[in-house]
Amino acid sequence: MNKNFLWGASSSSFQSEGMWKKAGQGPSVIEIEQHGNLQSFQIGVDFYHHYKNDIKLMKEAGLKAFRFSISWSRVFPTGTGKPNEVGVNFYRNLITELAKAKIEPIVTIYHFDYPLALVKKYGGWISRKSIADYLYYCNFLFKEFGNTVKYWVTINEQDHIVKIPQRLGFKHGGFKEHMQDCYQANHYMSIASSLAIKLCHTILPKAKIGPAVSYQPYYPATEKTKDIEAAKTANLLTQKYILDLQCKATYSKKFQNYLKEKSIHLKLKPDDFKCLKEGKPDFIGINYYSSNIVKFLPSESNKGEIEGKPIPKKEYGLYAIQNDPTLPTTKWGWTIDPKGLRIALEQIYEQYHLPILITENGYGDEDKFLGGNITDSSRIKYLKDHINELIKAINENIPVMGYCIWSFTDVISGHNGSDKRYGLIYVDKNMNRIPKQSFNFYKNIIRRLNGDVTHEHQN
Repeated sequence: MNKNFLWGASSSSFQSEGMWKKAGQGPSVIEIEQHGNLQSFQIGVDFYHHYKNDIKLMKEAGLKAFRFSISWSRVFPTGTGKPNEVGVNFYRNLITELAKAKIEPIVTIYHFDYPLALVKKYGGWISRKSIADYLYYCNFLFKEFGNTVKYWVTINEQDHIVKIPQRLGFKHGGFKEHMQDCYQANHYMSIASSLAIKLCHTILPKAKIGPAVSYQPYYPATEKTKDIEAAKTANLLTQKYILDLQCKATYSKKFQNYLKEKSIHLKLKPDDFKCLKEGKPDFIGINYYSSNIVKFLPSESNKGEIEGKPIPKKEYGLYAIQNDPTLPTTKWGWTIDPKGLRIALEQIYEQYHLPILITENGYGDEDKFLGGNITDSSRIKYLKDHINELIKAINENIPVMGYCIWSFTDVISGHNGSDKRYGLIYVDKNMNRIPKQSFNFYKNIIRRLNGDVTHEHQN
């Protein structure tokens, strides 16, 4: 297992590629979500034209894997029908280049950028019709790239699609205005993911496939029973409801009661749960960045009111998610909790007994380019501390398949544009690539721990 450990990095199509609606690419819901920041995404970091050089840098760093997403609308501009050969060739060439560098491609099939044409056609994920079109897309990818791609991610951060209605194609209103449609979309996405897993197992029996969820531990703010229950509720309503459905083919009784209290009535078919059972994931991908504390939030006349953007943080009568004041934060207010990564791995494995792939973990900063250098010592400390906790989890016999940094090069942040940088490689306005100090740090980590991820990194 150790020699096969996937030391890697992650990216997404809409945050990196550029070539927005060019070379045959169709529109996606990103146009709705990012309507005020589209120019940044139109250019991205021009991965479309720089991928060969970027892969050379990945090889220099010693990466064993690179997780990237395929733009659904670059392959199928209208979401289905005839493929765009220019787009297909781009991904074929990218995958071939990774294979030459002996870097495993980990392909995310769907990472937020749902084809806008399908939203206009029938409402997108809020319609059961979406399942068939997603499977059509998956079937094409499996047959086109399956000879080279061994690892697949079905859907990235499903909760962040459910809770951000613009990612479902809604132009107006937040989650609380669209809860019925959002939870219905979640049901259809979960079925689609399970059917894609079953399809993958049929077409590519040696491949591994699973979802990637945003995951964080929620610590009770105090030892009071109400705060303990509030933390459990926050966990259920942000991540457990999806993992229960995709890994156990069930909605918990507590979640069913929550939907009932909200007057949400899902359209279910008798075969839905059979489909979910037959498409059990091979692994669970987790995107881990930070943790939070949770306290019970009392209510008077505002029971059930939901607050927080882009993701809800409060529901009166249930919970309030907050930063732990004892922990440091990034410049964007995200808590830094390395131990939380190990706790997250422990929690997920205890509940679902599946291997885990860390699909994202990273540190966002401004990273000023001064004097020909980018000194990102805060990122190095963040990565070192999190990798040490990862090693402790592996020593506890938790089956972790790999660790992918977000991100290899800088990419455009989904919420903060080009101001917030995560990469090991700095990308300037002329698209030049300049390795940061963290590049060499990660390179040395991989060199030292490749084949032996059981010893804590000290340097």
